[in-house]
Amino acid sequence: MARNLSRSALAVLFIPSLLLTACGEEDLARSHGVDPEMDRVPEEAPLREGYVWNVEREKYLPVTYAEVDGLAIHEGDMVLGTVKQMEARVREVKALGLEASGPRAQGLVKTDPNSRWPTPVVPYTIDSGVANQNRIQDAINHWHGRTHIRFVLRTASNAAQYPDYLRVQSGSGCSASYGRQGGEQGMWLDGSCSTGTIIHEFAHVLGLDHEHNRQDRDTYVIIRWENMVAGASAHFQQNNNEDDDAFGYDYGSIMHYGPMQGSRNGRPTIEARGGQSIGQRDALSTFDAITVTRLFTRTFTLRAPSGHYVVAEGGGGGTVNANRVAVGPWERLQLVDLDGGALMTGDLVQLQTINGNYVQAANGGGSGVNANPLVPGEWETFRIWKMGGPTGEPTITANDIVVVGTFSVGYPKYWEAVGGGGAGVLAHTDVGSLGPSNMFTVGYP
Repeated sequence: MARNLSRSALAVLFIPSLLLTACGEEDLARSHGVDPEMDRVPEEAPLREGYVWNVEREKYLPVTYAEVDGLAIHEGDMVLGTVKQMEARVREVKALGLEASGPRAQGLVKTDPNSRWPTPVVPYTIDSGVANQNRIQDAINHWHGRTHIRFVLRTASNAAQYPDYLRVQSGSGCSASYGRQGGEQGMWLDGSCSTGTIIHEFAHVLGLDHEHNRQDRDTYVIIRWENMVAGASAHFQQNNNEDDDAFGYDYGSIMHYGPMQGSRNGRPTIEARGGQSIGQRDALSTFDAITVTRLFTRTFTLRAPSGHYVVAEGGGGGTVNANRVAVGPWERLQLVDLDGGALMTGDLVQLQTINGNYVQAANGGGSGVNANPLVPGEWETFRIWKMGGPTGEPTITANDIVVVGTFSVGYPKYWEAVGGGGAGVLAHTDVGSLGPSNMFTVGYP
């Protein structure tokens, strides 16, 4: 049987609230026209060449950027750093003979792990003169409600704790630093930036790229170069590194341009081949949220009633037991919450070991639990239910009691720590037979 959890199958399972509007009262008609995300870069802005480091290829790849106010801006609203920083990198690359051969990286993704935020906490400040600060807060609340990302206000009392932070400030159009850049980095907003556009800009800060510039985009959309204003073509160049596309093409992504973006004549610059709607700036799509979740997974432990911890033997690639009395690398599992928000009762989850293997219910349930597969599918997907804990809230926090069931709409099988712990783990208990040995305590070490 087919065991890969398809994108279409996943889509019907995620909480409908992901698709609810985030934008309140402001007019979002511009999301299907020339968006302020492109306003930062004037048509006459000079285009220059720089380099970005690509981890998968272990080389520098060339990138095109516009020079605006001393900043290197890619695709209209992604600030790669200052022009001086880019020039210094170009000199270094050429001096050391590190120029890459092969495809360009005109559309780019944040492949450098040093440019990713080390935790899902992003400190920020807001200048007092920034317009519509309620929209910024609404955008932050949207991220908080649909992902485990937390934007934390940086103050004098915690500044030493957060040397790297985002400064939200006034500027032309709507743009933001791309990924983590170290020290102070910026987001620039004017009064035209809607809540949805600000959500989009926060995504760039986290390292998300524009959906329409994926390596495989020509299968899904048609780019109408002839309808673009001068200089707009630089915003539509493809990313040639397909390894960084986490899921299939997402027409509904908040990172996708609208059909009239950069139009010079009122005709579309981008069309979906199947007539799908594109360019919404209402809310993170399901797969926007999942992509960010994959970037920032959480460390997760499960403890059996006996006090023994669930362990992926050998760090993955073998059996899963519940027989350890202390937490080490093999007991720390990376939790991927497929529902994209805070971990809630009923969420679909996957658990990845330190070696990269996924925890699996063998044969989909009814027998043992192992950690062999390197690619997750239905057998590696579980639904987690809160059974008790310090609070009555549906959110699953440390010390809550949970049960873990297999991914099955009909008759899921629930994990059991054999003997209550100290031995193996099976996925064979029916819901009507749940007992103490099926209960696990959550930890976030």
